[in-house]
Amino acid sequence: MDGLLEQTSLNNVTSVPNGTDGCEPEELLEALKLSSVGRGTLDELEERVAGFGQELPSALPTQLQGPVLAHLGQVRRLLRQPQPDAVRRRLCSAAAQLAGIAGGLMFDLHQPAKAERYYAAAMPAAAEAGDPALTAWLLANTSYLHVYRGDRRAALSVAQGAVTFARRCAITTQHAWLASLEAELHATIGDGRATDLALRRADRTMRLASTQHRPGIDFFSAAKLAAYKGSCFMLVGQPTRAREHCQEALALLSRTARTRTFVELDLATTFAQQCELEPACELARDTLIRLAPEEHTPRVIRRVQDFRRSLDPNGSARTVRDFDEQFRVAFGLGR
Repeated sequence: MDGLLEQTSLNNVTSVPNGTDGCEPEELLEALKLSSVGRGTLDELEERVAGFGQELPSALPTQLQGPVLAHLGQVRRLLRQPQPDAVRRRLCSAAAQLAGIAGGLMFDLHQPAKAERYYAAAMPAAAEAGDPALTAWLLANTSYLHVYRGDRRAALSVAQGAVTFARRCAITTQHAWLASLEAELHATIGDGRATDLALRRADRTMRLASTQHRPGIDFFSAAKLAAYKGSCFMLVGQPTRAREHCQEALALLSRTARTRTFVELDLATTFAQQCELEPACELARDTLIRLAPEEHTPRVIRRVQDFRRSLDPNGSARTVRDFDEQFRVAFGLGR
């Protein structure tokens, strides 16, 4: 990604002899209208980039990695050429979105340092594009890296920064996602009041947004709002309320949605919180058996570890020992 936004050098411009016109005014105006990117090509590129974003919640990272990086390389080459300002802004927006997707893929492929570099490269591209909604999306995704490192307060700060950028834009369902993400991060540090306030904001913005989406970066839905609510109430120790929202989310989510794994593990945790070990371990076991090795992403592993910690008070029970035996090697679980 080095040189993603590399500017065209003017160091090699030579002078024009006196009495020789280097460029007629009409020729200059015509040149300003020209681009190495045709409008149709640019439209097609943006459509494909949005398609990658829409595939991201359900596709395996190994499936998307090659095509995403190939398109990012294409955009990088185009950015190295002189472009009209309007075209350059659109290319910068595409570059930022592709780099953000690449960051998410690298994180899922257990390369958090590389993911961070992609996010860092995407931010100035989004700024040059003048795209605060895209900046908000990038910051929100960056927050997951902080959670992975165990710095929940840094994750919350970054997520709140995303909310600030999103306020510059018309309300879409992205606003509900950002409020839900903020609520979940408040819940991870045990702030129940802030969690409730953020969830209320998520409900309000979801109603206001209706079905308004930004293709490729705005994927939020009623199903995912229910999933976040389930996570939040589980985290603040309200398993009965959490279970209701988890069941609602599972009823609404597509069978191929990767979110289902997180919801099922949250639901299993609510059973563990109420000392119902058999259904807790059975649900978690059924969920994890269905996962392919490529789906053992850092976020899934962390969620499994969180579930296992919820079993700690009953760690000597036969049901828990059986669970440990089956998944200790694959997911790093222990007694």
